Amino acid sequence: MIDELPGGWAAAPLPELFEINPPKPSADAMAATAAVSFVPMPAVDADAGAITAPEERAFRTVRKGYTAFRDGDVILAKITPCFENGKAAVARRLRNGLGFGSSEFHVLRSRGVVLPEYLFHFVRQRRFRQEAADHMTGTAGQARVPVDYLREVVLPVPPIAEQRRIVENVEAVLARVKAARERLARVPLILKRFRQAALAAACSGRLTEEWRDAHPEVALALPARPHRTAAARRGRRGANLSIEGELLLDGMPDLPVSWAYRRADELVERGTVITYGIVLPGPEVSGGVPYVRQQDVLEDGTICMDQLRHTTIQIAGRHDRSSLRAGDVLLCIIRNLRVGLVPQGLDGANITQGTVRMRPADLIRPEYLAAYLASPHAQEWMKERYFGMDMPRINVEDARAIPIAVPPLLEQDEVLRRIGILLSLADAVHRRVEKGTTRANMLAQAVLTKAFSGELVPTEAELARAEGRDYEPASALLERIRAGHAMSSPPRAAGRRKRDSAQGRRAGRRAAQR
Repeated sequence: MIDELPGGWAAAPLPELFEINPPKPSADAMAATAAVSFVPMPAVDADAGAITAPEERAFRTVRKGYTAFRDGDVILAKITPCFENGKAAVARRLRNGLGFGSSEFHVLRSRGVVLPEYLFHFVRQRRFRQEAADHMTGTAGQARVPVDYLREVVLPVPPIAEQRRIVENVEAVLARVKAARERLARVPLILKRFRQAALAAACSGRLTEEWRDAHPEVALALPARPHRTAAARRGRRGANLSIEGELLLDGMPDLPVSWAYRRADELVERGTVITYGIVLPGPEVSGGVPYVRQQDVLEDGTICMDQLRHTTIQIAGRHDRSSLRAGDVLLCIIRNLRVGLVPQGLDGANITQGTVRMRPADLIRPEYLAAYLASPHAQEWMKERYFGMDMPRINVEDARAIPIAVPPLLEQDEVLRRIGILLSLADAVHRRVEKGTTRANMLAQAVLTKAFSGELVPTEAELARAEGRDYEPASALLERIRAGHAMSSPPRAAGRRKRDSAQGRRAGRRAAQR
């Protein structure tokens, strides 16, 4: 990961700079009942890069079975997917300065040359994670970053003062990026509410109030209802609350005089029925009849054609009354109440029992019916009839009784035109938010790339020249640390020193080759 180093910088293998997975404290390091911080994997916030809400445990209960670390250590998740998600943190404010956590953490303890926060931001780079992923061992879903890989990592090291400036600038920029991402993350909910408000206004007549005033000649052309309108009815959850022919308007708004409520089954094409489809479609049949499941109906009302499954002609033939035609409206009745419009190219396809089909008569535009069923008033009316805890759903009889607010056909066209403008605006904002979020994520990585190539802040060498002063380059600090480490290392560690030194030389040669 090292290219050309800026002036005053040096490169060194990680083991020279950090103790990797240092030994646990001995049993007599502190009182057995002393409290320490306990950090399970979920307590590491990948976005904030911090330990959040650590638990408190007695030293004796966690010393043996968990990874130990102390204040100032960098902890890094080594297992997928936590590693790919960037789970890492600098341990701070641990109880009695000591913490224990998941055995799936690597621990890196600074030897004094590199600030822990500097290493923390280094390992958060996408480039670092991608290279580490290439060296993972283990099975898919349980792959881990081996300690041998960490021993081979070469870290670019600026002087300490420059490290502090880099960390301060990185954290300042990333804080602004995080704030921008949080604001962007709130927009989808705002847009969802906007779409719901637009549908509510459109399907109650408020959106076209001025249009009606300008077109008083437009009148409703619905036949009179021979059936009575009923008051709200409540009953046992799961009981069918709808009686054939009865119009239940509980909770529905008042309509303009030129509009009228009709049951959904009064608005379908003569000779058709609102019904669900195939109960047992059988195994996938290549080249068979496609059928739409509720998961194929997307939130935006489109049908995901690429994932449709297929059944036999014989099974589809036994469910001919639920076959599809372009312009049919589909309503999911299990778990969610999504609404879809059947596109061209699906004629003769079918549906499953999680969806009902409505084939609109000439009295109502298919697009208007779909928009109305997705509107807040219709959705709430249906949710009042939900039954079942694990799999909430509505009865087909209740689907047939949904009260539909029907305006004249010309006004339906105007409603759809205005809804189209508003929803297109929402879609455009959504696309811009997605692009902004992508740019924010790219900016965070771009900042880290500049930080570790010496381009984010003025280097210590540049500042020293401008100010006419001396400074200690990282190479001098490294030599001093190496000399002190060699003198202080006990004889029994000579074999390990020799091995680490050899690994360091190999890593240095690879860095030079890059």
